[in-house]
Amino acid sequence: MGNPVNFYSRPDASPINFYGRPAVSTQLEYLGLEASQIGGSDTSNNASQLSSALTIKRMVVERAVAPGSNNSITWTLVQNGSDTAMKLSLEDAGTLKYIDTDIPVSQNDQLYTKVEYVGSVSYDTTTFYNISYLIDGGGVQNFFERNREQNLSVDAIEVPIKGGWTNGNVGANRFPLIFPTNGTIKDFSLTSSAPIFSVNSSGTCEYKLDLKLYGGGTSKLLLINDTVGTSYSSTINKVVSKNDAYTIERSGNFTVPELNTATFLNYGMTFEAATLGDYIYGITFEEDPDDGPFFYPASGVLQAATTFERHTTIPFAGTIKNFMGLLSTVAGDQGPITVTLRKNSVDTALSFSFTSNTTIAESIADVSVVFGDKLSIKLSSAGSTFGSVRGVSWTFASSIVNYYPVFWSDQCTGSLPTATDIIKPINFYSLP
Repeated sequence: MGNPVNFYSRPDASPINFYGRPAVSTQLEYLGLEASQIGGSDTSNNASQLSSALTIKRMVVERAVAPGSNNSITWTLVQNGSDTAMKLSLEDAGTLKYIDTDIPVSQNDQLYTKVEYVGSVSYDTTTFYNISYLIDGGGVQNFFERNREQNLSVDAIEVPIKGGWTNGNVGANRFPLIFPTNGTIKDFSLTSSAPIFSVNSSGTCEYKLDLKLYGGGTSKLLLINDTVGTSYSSTINKVVSKNDAYTIERSGNFTVPELNTATFLNYGMTFEAATLGDYIYGITFEEDPDDGPFFYPASGVLQAATTFERHTTIPFAGTIKNFMGLLSTVAGDQGPITVTLRKNSVDTALSFSFTSNTTIAESIADVSVVFGDKLSIKLSSAGSTFGSVRGVSWTFASSIVNYYPVFWSDQCTGSLPTATDIIKPINFYSLP
């Protein structure tokens, strides 16, 4: 290739810029670390709330289908609105990539993943991808959850602690997290995209969040009684036991103020397992399986069943020690419902069945995993009359006790945010 020719409007003047027609387009979306569903264009609605300080060590991305020739996807970790050095891209035929760099974050920081698509990237319902982060939490684990609070009310409404995304007003006992090990919930924090109450009041003004035991009582998490605040935190130190299942219950008590129905709430919760180095994961959903098998990623977000296999990519070595699930009602006469943890699309020894008289089932076995292993959950049944599966969870024993993974999995709605054209300059060159 020859040397570039400089075009000038007149001697010693500035160069003339030549531009072609829009050649490529870019689409942006923003994802919470664990709790966001498909994401969206509003960063404040998709951030994850930190309930304790930690260091993010590694990002891993994997996509079932490569971006394709001249296309790319770039993922960037964003901290409090600013891009960090944790950034990587998949281009052309790439499907798996990771980056190691330390990103220290503080309590109450807001984190999200910015995703940029360039070119004609395929995004139909089978081209799912997943993101994994490796965290140094100093022995404790952060839970992230996000709720779109379009149905704030005085009524008691239950939402997930972890592993699910949902609007408010979901009803009682819908998406509980069942704890596969003993431990302590230590801290709770919340950031709202706007104040909970939209007008001032001289009367009662309270909005509370409680830890709700499945089928039982509540423990206080947070009481909000002002009309201007958007960030709150509290110390809980609530001991939980294996087989306990919890949701977050929200309710209000007020006389004059109106609730701000456009508010999004981002929750953070710190959990410390009784055994150092154990971390808990799960996925919550509302599923009435009909034959199957159906597949879900092993952790991440509320998912719809698919007949093709989606998975969660392991960013760090460890051992899956136990695997359990919860039904809202017992399986029917045509059961059982069988739930199996799969590694690299092969059934593992971690499998259990709900029968006609069980609502909690468990499997205990050691399944070793290493970087790049793919975990998924298979759901199948022997008939069509049975209860609804509400949640599945498992314990990850890390090979380094302070390190644990965080997972996000795409729900694959088959659409992208609105494209923005990028106009690129034309380069003019002389002959050699």
